[in-house]
Amino acid sequence: MTAGTVLLCRHGRTAHNHEGVWQGQLDTELDDVGREQARTAAEVLAAWLGGRDGVTVVSSDLLRASETAGLLADRLGVEVQLDKRLREIDVGRWQGLSRAAIVAAGMGAELDLWFGEGRRIDPLL
Repeated sequence: MTAGTVLLCRHGRTAHNHEGVWQGQLDTELDDVGREQARTAAEVLAAWLGGRDGVTVVSSDLLRASETAGLLADRLGVEVQLDKRLREIDVGRWQGLSRAAIVAAGMGAELDLWFGEGRRIDPLL
């Protein structure tokens, strides 16, 4: 199979995103803001993709991603193909913890290594 165009769309917000908690492969659902973000993204993407043949929607099997993808797929009249290989990375012991909790648990040096020199943005928020 080949693809002429590939679009990537991040899932809508979860409570963990909002609270700065590392999710990794936790199966968290969208919060109300995330559902609205996903609805808006689905409307925009469906309008852009509307009428094209051969559109396929593929998603991680994690709830936050599959919920987001499902809204788009519904608008396009296609099924979501779930693929666990698209899951977010496993963040190990940090999963379910905030940055402050990671540091308080004595893993601050590991966290600094993750971010690298000069990097200041949490990659999963």
